[in-house]
Amino acid sequence: VLEDSLQAPLISNMVISNWCKEVWKYSDHASDFIPNGTDLHGFANNFCTKGMGIVDDYNSGNSSDLEKTIKGLKEKEPKWPSVNSPNFKSLTSFLSIDTSGADLRELSAVMSQRTYYGVNRRLTLGSIIREMDGDKRFMLCLQPVCDSVRLKKDSTFIFCFLEETKGEKATFVVKDGKGFTDLIYKPGIKQNCVTLKFKPTKGLISAINLIFTDASDSKTYQWIAQLKPKHAQRAAEQFARELSRVGLTESEWLRLKAK
Repeated sequence: VLEDSLQAPLISNMVISNWCKEVWKYSDHASDFIPNGTDLHGFANNFCTKGMGIVDDYNSGNSSDLEKTIKGLKEKEPKWPSVNSPNFKSLTSFLSIDTSGADLRELSAVMSQRTYYGVNRRLTLGSIIREMDGDKRFMLCLQPVCDSVRLKKDSTFIFCFLEETKGEKATFVVKDGKGFTDLIYKPGIKQNCVTLKFKPTKGLISAINLIFTDASDSKTYQWIAQLKPKHAQRAAEQFARELSRVGLTESEWLRLKAK
């Protein structure tokens, strides 16, 4: 259902309307955001079926509580419908279970990562792992797909470290034992890239973790997630862009002038 190749719309407005009226339950922060007297289920239905289009439905000449809310959103800076508007963020959190945004982060993870139903895992382009010891850093595998199958001997894999972040825009959202973690991907060659060697065997499955062991120093790594192909390929392209930079010997005066 979440693949982009499927026909649109995936879900009809009738199904969405029925969900808003019969299934969706508003929380305290939703009732606080919308003024008293407003039909919360009706507003949810309108927002889900029309999205940004609800702005066009309410102009400043009307006087209902819902219309006043929309008017306030349109007059704030940065102006609606900018995604950087705090009012836009408040409106999108209207449907959330709570104000933490955990359900929205879960949706982000589902949209960008493969769903697995079995226990088989392998390291390939787009695999995200985490160190079991030391700094417990997250790492993104950039090994080409064709170089991670039919392996007969110990093989070296390329990884880039992923930085944990709070408050910044995240590149990836992953879920581990402690909940959701926001990660930023900054492809780099000097300090942000590492190679690890693994045996051509399946990851060791324990009671709570899927673990891979480095063939060189026996360090262990936990398998976290696998990006969908297009997300993984985009990360590889960004990394390749760093590798393809051209170094020139040129006049220092010209170099400084070019900045």
